[in-house]
Amino acid sequence: MLSGKTILGNNADGGIVIVYYIDRLSPIFLMGQETTFLTEVHNMRDFKTKEKEDIWNAFLNEGDINNIKDLDAAKKKFTKICKEIEEFNPRFIKHITFSDLKNSKASPGNISAKPRCVKEENIDRYGFSKGGYNNNIDASINDTVIRECFEETSIKLDISKLIDTEKLYHTRDNKKYALFLYELSTLEYESIHNEALLEKKNADYENELHNIKFMRIPKMNLKKFFINTISRETYIDSIDLILKRRNGGKRKYTRRVNSKLIKKANIYTIKTKINSTPIR
Repeated sequence: MLSGKTILGNNADGGIVIVYYIDRLSPIFLMGQETTFLTEVHNMRDFKTKEKEDIWNAFLNEGDINNIKDLDAAKKKFTKICKEIEEFNPRFIKHITFSDLKNSKASPGNISAKPRCVKEENIDRYGFSKGGYNNNIDASINDTVIRECFEETSIKLDISKLIDTEKLYHTRDNKKYALFLYELSTLEYESIHNEALLEKKNADYENELHNIKFMRIPKMNLKKFFINTISRETYIDSIDLILKRRNGGKRKYTRRVNSKLIKKANIYTIKTKINSTPIR
């Protein structure tokens, strides 16, 4: 396991993990729609709840994060607020959630949460679990991606199975993210569906990703499909690594490539037979 923030001698500010399962057809990827902070959307600052609270105070609830009853009460209130905002339903706001519950420093004696949403332009666009390194709770970037995946999808990964690709990517704010791969075993994959973890997470308002599910990546329009550049770039770079790992270090031809090779081989055989036919 890597220690601290060191990846290949470089300082990584965070990590991204591509979780997948390979069936008889092709890799299936664990993905979700990315949310953004609701308070970053310009006129949501003026939103008022039924109790006439602004968006900042709406996600405060009296109590201590370490008290289970206080935490449950806060979650109930925040869920109610999320539903109210969805009912208000501005044209550009969809799927309200909340995250990052903690004791508020700005308002002592209260539990706070950060409201999130899926912006209209991000609907039907997907990405992988990723997040920033937190030196207060993460021993390494490995721990970062394990934690982020759990927070965003409710799935707990086995850190010993995490594969470091030794690749770094720059985010829009010029931070370096390390890329990891995680192949689910058949047992892991089936248990996720049997226990309905994703369904439960999607029904819950407390999350960071939305509409979490397993998906096959379309062959066309990757720029339109992926929610951001880093998800697209890491997918493109990792697909060869995934298939090589699956096939013992060698990437096998796809069915389409095989069919083309067969056609070429047949044409070559026909031509050879024609050219070798003796003249009578």
